[in-house]
Amino acid sequence: MILDGLTLERHGCPPDIMRAQFTHLLELPADGTSTVRVVQPNAGVHPGLHGAFDVLEFPGLPGRISLVHTALGIDAAQADLWDAWQQIDTLALSHTDSRTFLTKCLAALDEP
Repeated sequence: MILDGLTLERHGCPPDIMRAQFTHLLELPADGTSTVRVVQPNAGVHPGLHGAFDVLEFPGLPGRISLVHTALGIDAAQADLWDAWQQIDTLALSHTDSRTFLTKCLAALDEP
């Protein structure tokens, strides 16, 4: 998954909730089954700012399915969002740098 760094820095949630969230993200295994990466807050405008989405591929089936997450639920996207995903993937920090970013966000919760 790729998360927006600005959202992580300016979350507006109680510290105890965000502490649990950051801790959970940092505890996810880095074995390829779950990779967490972050787009830096200074990355500027990117397709991920439109909202959450998934691009799904299934072995043995041609093509992809793109899903968008809205306030009303999950819907099929009107277009293939693969290019949008690739743009965001290019902007995202490496797994190691993303862990450093998340660790700093976690530490910032304890700052006055």
